Amino acid sequence: QLPERMIAKGIPSERLVAQMTIDKYVYGLPLHRQIDKYRRLGVNIPASTASDWLIKGWKHLSPLWELLKLLVINQKYIQADESPIKVQERHHKNGIRKGYMWVYNCPADNLVLFDYRPGRDSSGPKAVLRHFKGILQTDGFSVYESLYANHPHISLVYCMAHARRNFVDARKYDQKNADYVLEK
Repeated sequence: QLPERMIAKGIPSERLVAQMTIDKYVYGLPLHRQIDKYRRLGVNIPASTASDWLIKGWKHLSPLWELLKLLVINQKYIQADESPIKVQERHHKNGIRKGYMWVYNCPADNLVLFDYRPGRDSSGPKAVLRHFKGILQTDGFSVYESLYANHPHISLVYCMAHARRNFVDARKYDQKNADYVLEK
């Protein structure tokens, strides 16, 4: 007996969905360009259908994301940061809004967890790091401070590169003392 297909009622193979996912998220090829590519090859795929295929594909990958999250939060040392990204949204002004990709890096085991959130509030790290116990290194963003400054199981430490910037700026006002700190 054949294994159950990822998309039971439809024509795409798992290979096609995987290729579209890789083209979009690894190579940055927007879905509308992929649709144009397939149209030139004689295959017409409506945008809503292609979008549905990607969503169903991601649902099949969610157990792997959950496993990666489990591996990450069981580390003793994590680096966390968030970056703004442009998100296409049909009903938003200019069709684009700002979202945030929260990144949790574990340098000891070379693991990186990406967690997209529509905002920059505390809900992302609060959910992802709910069971984390260890050292959390951040850039000093107030969300981390509010959640973990006095946390019983998390030692909050800061990124020296961010601290260093202030001493580089301070050279304009007190070069001798700023250089002393930068040399240390």
